[in-house]
Amino acid sequence: MADPIFDPQAYGLTAQETLARLTREGSARRYGPTIPDAVQAQLDHELRLIAQLDYAPYFLTVDSIVRDRKSTRLNSSHMS
Repeated sequence: MADPIFDPQAYGLTAQETLARLTREGSARRYGPTIPDAVQAQLDHELRLIAQLDYAPYFLTVDSIVRDRKSTRLNSSHMS
């Protein structure tokens, strides 16, 4: 298994900047180029709270673990 700990500093970003970027990318995939105002307001609120609590590294770590597990599961299903 690859190291699940994501190091945003390796890309010149803070953990919070990385989380915000991933959030924007995910919401664009889900809603398209126009994110509903209510959704954007909720995302902004939650990102501010995460920043205040300094929880971005935790969320990035969990995201990395989930992505790794999904990738491992997908790859191992083709081995049988």
